Amino acid sequence: MTEKTSISPNERALFSLPTREGGLNICLPSDHDQDYNWCKMISEPLENTNIDQAELNQIRVIHDIKTIKNKKLKEKKQNILSNLADTEKQAVTLAAEKGASSWRWLNALPLKRYDFQLTKSEFRDGINMRWMLFSEEHPV
Repeated sequence: MTEKTSISPNERALFSLPTREGGLNICLPSDHDQDYNWCKMISEPLENTNIDQAELNQIRVIHDIKTIKNKKLKEKKQNILSNLADTEKQAVTLAAEKGASSWRWLNALPLKRYDFQLTKSEFRDGINMRWMLFSEEHPV
């Protein structure tokens, strides 16, 4: 994808970040280690006989889980950024800027009728430009 033969664990972790955070949203299996427990926590309040109370409890649990997920994501991003060079940090920060369209193209459906499809080389160039990964063979 980036014309490298191998990627570092830190680059792989960067790819696992959501696109809005500067990543590619290619999840790591370890990102989902808590999913089963969270599903149990969400469905547990529904076992109550009082439906109204169960719904309120479920909404509270969902809010708590979202808070935990956001906290874990922030910690993960800070850990990744701390292991990057200054130019790479800047590239990730620019790719994750709010309001920037720098990540929206990664979430677009490749519809031919709207001319949203990319060739392999266009996609590779977009990824390399996203993180300022240029090779001597393919300068921008």
